Amino acid sequence: MTLNRPVTDDLWEGVDMLEFDGRSLESTVAFSKRVELTSFLERLAKYRAASPSAKGSLLGADLFDAIDDVRFYGPRDRVTSRLRQRVDETGSEAIDVDVEIWHPGGETKAEEARAWVRIVEDAVNGADGAVLDWFTSHEAGVQLLRIRVAAPVVDRLAELDEIASMDVKPTVSAVLSDLDDKTAEDLPHMAPPGADAPLFAVIDSGVSGAHPLIGPALYEATTLLPELEDGADAHGHGTAVAGLALHGAAEDWLLTGTLAPIGRLLSIRVLDEGNEFPAQPLWPKAVVEAVEHAARLGCRVVNLSIGDSTASMADRRATRVAALLDELARRHGLVLVVPTGNVDPRDYLEPHAEAHQEFVRAMLASEETTLLDPAPSALALTVGALGAESALNLGETAIGGPGAPSVITRRGPGVARGLKPEVAVAGGTMALNDTVGFADRRHLKRIVLSHEPDALFAWEKGTSLAAPLVTRVATAVQAAYPGASSTLIRALVLQAASPTTLPEALLPDATKSGSERHRVHLVGHGQPSLDAARFSRPTRVVLFDQAELEVDRVVLYEVPIPASFFETGGTRTIDLAVCFDPLTRYRRKDYLGSRLFPYLVIGHEREDIVRVLAEADEEELSADEAPSDEEQGAQRPTALKHLKHLRRVDLRPSTAMSSDSANILQRRRLSQRLRPAEPAVFHLAIRSTARWSPAETTDAFGVALALGHERLRIDLHAELRARLEVPVEVEVEA
Repeated sequence: MTLNRPVTDDLWEGVDMLEFDGRSLESTVAFSKRVELTSFLERLAKYRAASPSAKGSLLGADLFDAIDDVRFYGPRDRVTSRLRQRVDETGSEAIDVDVEIWHPGGETKAEEARAWVRIVEDAVNGADGAVLDWFTSHEAGVQLLRIRVAAPVVDRLAELDEIASMDVKPTVSAVLSDLDDKTAEDLPHMAPPGADAPLFAVIDSGVSGAHPLIGPALYEATTLLPELEDGADAHGHGTAVAGLALHGAAEDWLLTGTLAPIGRLLSIRVLDEGNEFPAQPLWPKAVVEAVEHAARLGCRVVNLSIGDSTASMADRRATRVAALLDELARRHGLVLVVPTGNVDPRDYLEPHAEAHQEFVRAMLASEETTLLDPAPSALALTVGALGAESALNLGETAIGGPGAPSVITRRGPGVARGLKPEVAVAGGTMALNDTVGFADRRHLKRIVLSHEPDALFAWEKGTSLAAPLVTRVATAVQAAYPGASSTLIRALVLQAASPTTLPEALLPDATKSGSERHRVHLVGHGQPSLDAARFSRPTRVVLFDQAELEVDRVVLYEVPIPASFFETGGTRTIDLAVCFDPLTRYRRKDYLGSRLFPYLVIGHEREDIVRVLAEADEEELSADEAPSDEEQGAQRPTALKHLKHLRRVDLRPSTAMSSDSANILQRRRLSQRLRPAEPAVFHLAIRSTARWSPAETTDAFGVALALGHERLRIDLHAELRARLEVPVEVEVEA
């Protein structure tokens, strides 16, 4: 159950529920009988349908008022974030997994408990896996299996009701603490990428080609600046960035012993030994020339973990280099990945005892934490840094956990209120020490490759180390779909972002839409998964397309909504990503020359949808907030002359809020089945509107629509594959 405020134990007990896993705003509860569950859901539905004046008199009103969403315990609850990350990074190799199986309770249930274990054992053996060990304590009610299976099998096993949780095999932290003593012989074997692997670029301080984990994947290390002798890394920043882009998080592959460079590396050096731009050349010119060079050599994905610490965003206007990057991205069809930039927490926060609870509100309120150039780039994927989860010394507290922003990250919005950053990845953070205030701690940083000849590893923190992990995902998408446009690659990366669990208590009080903006401006839409960006799976199918759209036109897709979305039980998910390449102008307040407004429409004829959207002007589109399911048919504001006639799925953030951005992601989690209109046809409609783009301007766009269902043994992939015998056709109408 997702809550809007903490719930006390007595409220759960008052409705005959047992809360057995509680977080601040999410709780897992159990019912002893299905009839009690059915009764609870009926009472919740009655409460939601009641008038405001009548709700207070209903039994359980205090609890029901605190509940935002209810769903059945499913696959995403069983797989820990650590295991999810390991699965995404491992590919098809075998991994060891610890599985906890539910216990029905007590020694009298021993036979039933053993039967549940056998079900899981049969599933593992049927997937060509192996059960390595088994342990049961009937007294404690604990059942554990250690299994070895191919990484993709984890998602299939997570469908089993008998499984309570799945996690990576425990490791001793000393494995990561002895890195100072490791030699090249201690490293996992690294096979060089194939000649057809995608070429991606890192524009930074150069790279150490002698590093055993860099050299085999290095296509070229160069510089275009006469002030720099060559492309070698004299600082270390570029080597750290390149290693993360090639191999992913070292914390993972050091433990699994598997290395899989995602592509071939082109390193272009623009920074000197002090990690600064040389004194003579203009740094915007140096960046543009480097990006142009990467494009000429065939790079489609470019990482720029660089920025101007003196050029923070002000008045929601574009910054110089960001504007130049936007023009290059559109002209060359590039995926550009940039960090938000770093901030010293002392610039916006006093290191007092409650700083770890107040830093988010201080970050949102301060002008010192806005994006650094080129982070406001509207067409780039901008990456923020998440905090870290780690044990600390006595008297210390980590500032920002895994679901919260790092204390050193910067926040949006982007140009003209655009939603920035799009995504966030762990980038290291700082500790709050009772004596010295803000403190750097090695175990709160990222493990990176070192450029020093006598060391293989180093420890660093920063948003610049989060960005290459997203570059890695984008390059993996390009490898999986070589013909994908830059806009489609961005859309596939976005739809793969798992929402972060940013605690509500850290945010300032705000309206629902205000809280949505705060969340995105701090941690984006979440952390993208490598596998979710590339592949569908049985319980989550991704439909995608790429095309071009003339301004002031409508593009329409018929969406094959699975039949299971209209059945009871389970939680359904909809993730819609739309990315496009509009014209941009540096000094204009309306920075984007055009905007896109996507809508998922239920039960209308296609001609009616096109007519309604074509007649709505930009003012109406910008003002609209789609009604919730409960509000469908209610009186809409009179200013909405046309859109009020369309029944739409309420995706969040709203279309009106998202349309300020060139990278749009909207979501919906449905704990109740969809109620189809007549006829039960769904369309994805995307309306383009021109601001100052000339008539007949055409914008490239990519769209990815992910449909998921967490109900056990649902195979959406097979269902949709049977219905999609030909590619989805796109029709553009005036």
